[in-house]
Amino acid sequence: MPDLVRRAAPPRPTDTLVAAARTYAAAQVTASTDTFRYDSWQKEAWHFWRTLGEVNYGLGWRANAISRVRLLAAEMVPGGDEPEVLESGPAADLMEAFYGGTAGQSAFLRAISLHLDVPGEGWLVAERYDPTIPLAEADWCVQSTESFRRRGGGEGAHFELRIDENHWRPLLSDNLPARIWEPDPEYPWRAFSTMQAALPICRRIDLLDRQIVARLLSRLALNGILLIPQEGGQGGVPAAFADAPDPFVAMLIDIAGKNIANPGQASAAIPIPIRYPSEFIEKWRWLTFSDPFDAQLLAERDGELDRLATTL
Repeated sequence: MPDLVRRAAPPRPTDTLVAAARTYAAAQVTASTDTFRYDSWQKEAWHFWRTLGEVNYGLGWRANAISRVRLLAAEMVPGGDEPEVLESGPAADLMEAFYGGTAGQSAFLRAISLHLDVPGEGWLVAERYDPTIPLAEADWCVQSTESFRRRGGGEGAHFELRIDENHWRPLLSDNLPARIWEPDPEYPWRAFSTMQAALPICRRIDLLDRQIVARLLSRLALNGILLIPQEGGQGGVPAAFADAPDPFVAMLIDIAGKNIANPGQASAAIPIPIRYPSEFIEKWRWLTFSDPFDAQLLAERDGELDRLATTL
């Protein structure tokens, strides 16, 4: 064992991945502990991770990159700038067994990265149904605060994992789940992530997206009114539309429907040729009711996306 008394660790490098971690025993936790409840901003952060593609892709890309990190046991040595990797010994054996080995550790890093980047916290759980089961063969998982809770009191207190919308599964009494979180600089017992600072930006992007969709839907619902001179002749309308209330309009609707159904056909690529009395041609009018699509709307959204990228 290293002599922990004599080792005075030199200043650590600043470019390290740092988070707080703490194990919990069910009997030591009160039912009202805030540790087992999300704040409103954390739930909103998960919402935008699910619904805003830029957030989902950006944090997913980062989680995939972090999953390629390899975990090793190491110790600080006097006068050294970097820890020395331990090739053997209890620490090396525990590190090798952690989360089932290299493949499992890659999954752990990806999962915990998302939890630290979105709500700022996650739970590490290792279950063994028998103490004789090797640690490497334990059932490891990363859980969210929404899928983890404490039940009971006193000696009967235990933790439960959520397995679906309505059912929970109790953990064994000797299980010591570990909470891993990014400490809030002001309130270090609370979790923090950059998504908390990005939420106002996400809300504005969401509002801009809704406005864009609303304008597009308004165009689909009512694409204006086509004013056709009543004095215009109806010559050239096929006999198939003769029984329609307005054969000429029925013909236009039929042509439009076929072009929408088969946009690759020739009639969809050229204007509709119609013979019409020359004195009435200039009197055709197309009235639209939708607001003109404002290019500034797209520019504002691009600006918010730049701010989101900078924040994350």
